[in-house]
Amino acid sequence: MVKDLTEGNFAVGSAYVISTGSTLDSLELSGMVMNAFSAKPEKGVLVMLYDAADTSNFLNSRPAHATRTDASGAFHLRNLRDAAFDLVALRDLNANYRYDLPDEEIAFSGNTVHPHVPGDSSAIASVLRLFKEVSPVQAIREAAVLADGGWRIVLARPAKEFRLRDIQRSGGSLHWTLEWGTLRDTVLCWPSDTTTLRDGRYELMTEEGALDTLRYRPLKPMPFNVNVSVAQLEYAATTRVVLEASRPLVSFDSTRMTLRSDSLLLPFQLTRDPDHDRQLLLVTDLQPGRSAVLTLLPRSVRDRNNAWNDTLRIGLGRAAEQATGTLRVKVHTVAPVQGQLIVELMDQQGRVVRSATMNDSWDPIVWEQLAPGNHDVRIIEDVDRSGRWDAGQWSALRQPERVWWYPETVNVRAAWDLGIDWDLPGR
Repeated sequence: MVKDLTEGNFAVGSAYVISTGSTLDSLELSGMVMNAFSAKPEKGVLVMLYDAADTSNFLNSRPAHATRTDASGAFHLRNLRDAAFDLVALRDLNANYRYDLPDEEIAFSGNTVHPHVPGDSSAIASVLRLFKEVSPVQAIREAAVLADGGWRIVLARPAKEFRLRDIQRSGGSLHWTLEWGTLRDTVLCWPSDTTTLRDGRYELMTEEGALDTLRYRPLKPMPFNVNVSVAQLEYAATTRVVLEASRPLVSFDSTRMTLRSDSLLLPFQLTRDPDHDRQLLLVTDLQPGRSAVLTLLPRSVRDRNNAWNDTLRIGLGRAAEQATGTLRVKVHTVAPVQGQLIVELMDQQGRVVRSATMNDSWDPIVWEQLAPGNHDVRIIEDVDRSGRWDAGQWSALRQPERVWWYPETVNVRAAWDLGIDWDLPGR
């Protein structure tokens, strides 16, 4: 870096170019690095060129040329010779110009690239999509006991099976209820008995074998009372409310619960979710524009530790139809779609509020009764039909699944029927 001798200012963008021959290479290559999932520009990422005729790569050697992206994610490589190169990007955490750490993010071009003459208007800028590979080896990334006694285990990669075994326990009936995260790389484990958990040593196993042996170490005493909150609200012909307890439940008493709208008692049906030990499903007829209060008297719900709830009041509200909006999304594609498309609507906090899957039918997606406000829309090309976004893999030269974000914020307005036509770009 060149620095002013008098005032110490750096000459940003300047470079010394040295040639070992009689000519100076003058070709260039430009492009940008973006996050593969969020599509946001990535600053300070190392962009490297390797001679395509060379068998070395960024796993075991240094590049022929390198630069870093600026704040907009753009990069510019100058003074290149006329040759074919492999183009890669690396979030180089240990500054050794090699991809050798599990948390380093990478991107690579699917084909070799060729530098062009400066100012060539026909040149196509390279776009690299940065991602973190799924760990090739299963491991435990995090193990933490939550306030209500659940043991959250974060794995290095998704798992199909998960088991906990107390290697010091010779008897008893301790068993664990498992709650899997969406990506199956996080497991929330709920013990059936908490009295001697601190004394045990627990072997954690997946289908790949034993991972480690840990101790159950809560940071604070578990609250005695069970809490209940609203996990999800859905409106159609009836109102469907998913209630979620802070700990797994063994029983409930709906006669100790009331649902009241103003002074009117509303009938409701309450059932347990057979697939979720902490959730109850409440169905009632709450008219648009009305609100209600669900009151749970003490001993309405009981958890497996024989603890009960204290008095709880949960507010429910259904917006009037004229106070909600409708969004219609019509998707057009230029290139053939691989697998299926997952279309998601998100609020300004990044939470997915609606989701739809497009397979063979390309009919418009209609989302009704949306809360007014700004929203974002994204589309995931779910190549393997896993129902989620999957990262790429360097060893197989597999790119991450593509994600498109609608270029404008969608403003849902009350009593409006809004439609967007979305032409997905080609590859």
